[in-house]
Amino acid sequence: MSKKVTIFGAGLVVKPMVDYLAGKGYEITVASRTLSKAEKLAAPHSNVEARQFLSDDEAAMSEFVKNSDLVVSLLPATLHVKVAEKCIKYNTDMLTTSYISPQMRALDEKAKDAGIIILNEIGVDPGIDHMSAMRIFHKVEEEGGKIVSFMSYCGGLPAQEANTNPLGYKFSWAPKGVLKAAGNGAKFMFDGKIRDIEGKDLFKNYWFVDVEGAGTLEAYPNRNSLDYIDLYDLKDVKTMYRGTFRNISHCDTWYIMSQMGFYKEDEIFENLEGTVKDFILTKMFKVNKNKCLKMFLYLCFYPTDRQTTNMILKQGLTIWFNGKVKKQKNFGIRFSLERSDTGKFNVAEHNPEMMTGLNEYLPQQLEIIGQEEGQIRKTTVSELVGIEIQSGMKKGLFTYELKIPYVLNLYDNYSIEAKPGDEIAVGFEIEKGDPDFSKYSKSGKFSGDHTGEGTSGKRQGGGEIKRPSGENGSIGSSIEFWVNIQLATE
Repeated sequence: MSKKVTIFGAGLVVKPMVDYLAGKGYEITVASRTLSKAEKLAAPHSNVEARQFLSDDEAAMSEFVKNSDLVVSLLPATLHVKVAEKCIKYNTDMLTTSYISPQMRALDEKAKDAGIIILNEIGVDPGIDHMSAMRIFHKVEEEGGKIVSFMSYCGGLPAQEANTNPLGYKFSWAPKGVLKAAGNGAKFMFDGKIRDIEGKDLFKNYWFVDVEGAGTLEAYPNRNSLDYIDLYDLKDVKTMYRGTFRNISHCDTWYIMSQMGFYKEDEIFENLEGTVKDFILTKMFKVNKNKCLKMFLYLCFYPTDRQTTNMILKQGLTIWFNGKVKKQKNFGIRFSLERSDTGKFNVAEHNPEMMTGLNEYLPQQLEIIGQEEGQIRKTTVSELVGIEIQSGMKKGLFTYELKIPYVLNLYDNYSIEAKPGDEIAVGFEIEKGDPDFSKYSKSGKFSGDHTGEGTSGKRQGGGEIKRPSGENGSIGSSIEFWVNIQLATE
């Protein structure tokens, strides 16, 4: 007599399971809120039955569980415990693909007493990744080694030929589950140091990984990796990291959508009309649909003495932004202007007053720097989204010009994260260099304009850079100077 399997749910991950189990001769019931989805899955097979099922129908759930040898719950994760309690009552084995919740873990002894198996985390990730990890661990141990570092990555990505939307992502499981996961925090260990990432900052903590055959992907941390140290019995591990792969630009885009409020569960919008832009402005931001939310800070920075200019051209310049009036480096743009590798022109070796045609040789590479140590992204001027940068000679002075949004929006990767009317801090830093600058003056002057676009608001700024001097007058530390700026209002 064939074993009977009930699958709760008819979502995106169910079809491969139905096809596989049906091919093995099992009697399968697909129970779903949407009967048409279950019927579509059952149609190709004579041993698969489609049934309508509402998850709040306790009597129906009991009947399905009682008449099954195995229940597979692919319902939302919050409903697994309810199904598990029924399985314990009627001595029915159970599978889920979800992470083990504390409530599910609390049923461990009851399941053992009932003599049943409740197997969680048995999908791709979590699931197959656990199996491949344990295979590696056992092989290392058999050969007399020990695990001191473990970094694991997984990601469901569209094939290159099917990567046909601007997000570079397609849902392979419940869209609501994907969006909920986008708000999860994460915890991992690197070189013995524990990193705890809040959900709101999840997509700000990513880096690039080169994958053979797939190219360069983004990786961000996946939930709490530390839970698996004991589970995997890794007694000597100093680095423990489980990450998620996504295509390039995913993290910046999803962080922006998070900042805009796309992942909120406390607001439901129905009977929507108009364009996506209208929805964002009128429903999410609650402003007039004709309002333009793209307001920018404009900075123009130019050293007025030759020595400071030479230092910037030789050592580069970092401009820091903080959405509050204090010297905290929240977000920075580093310009590195050395170009001696071209064999044509090294701006640091030339008198700024004589640098005709300088713009032609200026490099296009720069770095975006985050708050956390090592959070650096290399990019080019042309690849920046939302930020515009120019540098070169104007009226005999080397000049930086920068345009950056006040707030994040769907089309920009970076912003100063401040509102119109806020007062913010902007820092200018020249890192310590090897050359002896004792021949230069002990202070340099700069001037600049910083403008917030709106119906009003422009402030002129100026200041004096103080250079700490070391022995014989050489630079003993970096140069750092901060100014406060009042952003324009509407």
